[in-house]
Amino acid sequence: RVEQNTVTVQTKSKDNVFLTCQVAVQQSVNPNSVEDAMYRLANVYQQIDAYVSDVVRAKVPMMTLDEAFEKKDDISEEVERRLKTELHAYGFEVHKALVTELVPAREVVDSMNEINKQKRLRDASVMAAEADKIKVVKAAEANADSAQLQGEGIARQRQAIIEGL
Repeated sequence: RVEQNTVTVQTKSKDNVFLTCQVAVQQSVNPNSVEDAMYRLANVYQQIDAYVSDVVRAKVPMMTLDEAFEKKDDISEEVERRLKTELHAYGFEVHKALVTELVPAREVVDSMNEINKQKRLRDASVMAAEADKIKVVKAAEANADSAQLQGEGIARQRQAIIEGL
């Protein structure tokens, strides 16, 4: 029967952001190694926790926060590879190891949200200013056209007066 362990690891990224990494590990006893599984490891859960923590704490500090999110699959594959190798000797088969969550510290999330908010507000201000500029230019063009038409009208009026004399 397949069992799942969830391991939570606190670590720090290359850009000094503390984050919590949650890894789900699915394993079962190898039917050909039941004796090893029962007698060679006192606590398989603690051993899995130690291996997962070791891999995550070795891999994530070499990545920035953004890279860690982009390369969750790489972290999962490395954890799975290491667990398969290590736990096979103890009679266990590792089916899958998945990084299910990467959660930065609350302050980091808040500051990232604030940065995105400010960027969007700035973009909105730029767009509003461009819209106002277009309005002013169009109004000036309309005034120029109006003045030209008025001038043409006055010129025709004067021409009519001259012809009438």
